[in-house]
Amino acid sequence: MRATLVNIHYLLLMLIAFVMPIYQKALPILVAALTLNWLVARIKLGFKQFHFKAFTIAIMCFYLLHVVGLLYSTDYDYALFDLEVKLSLFLLPLVIATSDRLERNQLRNILSVYVAGTGVAIAICLGISTYNYFTEKAHHYQFYGKYFSHTMHLSYFAMHINMAVCTIIYLLATNKRTYSRGLKIAMVILAMGYAYAVIMTSSKNGILTLFILLVLLGIYYIVKQRKWIAGGLALIFFAASFFMLLKWSPRTYYRFESAFQALFEEGEYDKTSTESTALRVFAWESAGKLIDDNKWIGVGTGDVKNELLKKYEELGYTGALEKNMNAHSQYLQTGVTLGYMGLALLAAIFLIPLGMALRQRRGLLVLFTLISIIYATNESIFEVQAGVLFFTFFATLLVYANELNNKIPRA
Repeated sequence: MRATLVNIHYLLLMLIAFVMPIYQKALPILVAALTLNWLVARIKLGFKQFHFKAFTIAIMCFYLLHVVGLLYSTDYDYALFDLEVKLSLFLLPLVIATSDRLERNQLRNILSVYVAGTGVAIAICLGISTYNYFTEKAHHYQFYGKYFSHTMHLSYFAMHINMAVCTIIYLLATNKRTYSRGLKIAMVILAMGYAYAVIMTSSKNGILTLFILLVLLGIYYIVKQRKWIAGGLALIFFAASFFMLLKWSPRTYYRFESAFQALFEEGEYDKTSTESTALRVFAWESAGKLIDDNKWIGVGTGDVKNELLKKYEELGYTGALEKNMNAHSQYLQTGVTLGYMGLALLAAIFLIPLGMALRQRRGLLVLFTLISIIYATNESIFEVQAGVLFFTFFATLLVYANELNNKIPRA
């Protein structure tokens, strides 16, 4: 019985990893199946051999604080919907923390399946875009932005591809003695293809995240190998090449150009603007004012959306009002909802795994946490299922994977 339940748990984790970049609607069913299998296992086998890490306690408390936020909300329908969206913040850490630890080969298989699932998602997007190019209107825009990101919103699709790129680099670093030369070359080519797919999404957040991660990895390699001149020249060449790729991707370059114009235009913003960067500025300003007015406990889980919309109307930001914008920053979104108490827990669920990863030299956990921290700056990643499941699944999986067999070797 134990072996069967453990195998089902492992297979469901693999299935979640594969499906996550492809078809989001299937994920609640898979998480429910994982939870049901866990419940049967705990009834049969008990909890005695398990203990919670600080990260698990922090993320579960973060969810429970949202439940408390229901008590001083007036819009209960929205509060219950929000708690449903965030439910995985409580369930997945509980399930994974109190299940058998994954060994290195199991973690490697789950990560490999995730990379494959991301590749399938990219292939689906390319296939649909190619079909549309030849049957609807022959225009290269079909391969960029919302015309390319068919499996989910472009920003979250770019987030998944970034994670896949980091995963490929991690697998190469930790298996360099066992992978054949041909496999290494194939994986490098695959990583480059995935990196260009991030550019094809036209996600500003995704592209900036990719650039930051690759530069940090380059700096780490230069310091580790002490190749200061060659490494510095390589970084300059990489930055120039990255910029040229953006220039050759007109749809993507146009989005960055529009963003810079919106940020640095003279005078005040057009309050009716619906340009994405301008909308973010409006949302950030409005959220900041709400936090100032509700510092300690926020406006409540159910009232955050209504309060933001009222503030947009009060400040005359009709574009943000029409778009029903959330705060477009998880830090600000949490600050408005739960005040400083919520922000403290949010900081904990990012910083605890980052500190753990740095201490224990767990490279993929470092990269994953950096992706999450950067994305949370410009996206309210815990307000949609795509962000909640991405963070909770990988954070808990990597924190609880076998610690002794999951490290990048020292130089």
